[in-house]
Amino acid sequence: MPKINLRESITEISKAWNYDVTDRTIRNNIAKAGFFVSNENSASTEDEDDIPLEELKKMWIQLREKEEINDDVLIDDFLSLDSEVETSETLTELDILESVKNKSIQQ
Repeated sequence: MPKINLRESITEISKAWNYDVTDRTIRNNIAKAGFFVSNENSASTEDEDDIPLEELKKMWIQLREKEEINDDVLIDDFLSLDSEVETSETLTELDILESVKNKSIQQ
């Protein structure tokens, strides 16, 4: 396994931001390097987050017309309803080390 210099890595990431590289690209590269292993497909979630405002307004109106949402509910409250819900487990340092060790053994 090659030695990774943290300072050089941060410098390279900084350069990437100067070229408008998306966070998705950076996440994919970090995952490919073996720093984080995820079973979830973040691409579909990211695509869902990029709903244009006009489309979001239409969807909101449709929900209200179907009476699936009360008129007194604000869109901001609705969109942030689950913002504090834990969506993944918090990994300990030991969990991260095990993941990296397992990844290097498989290669």
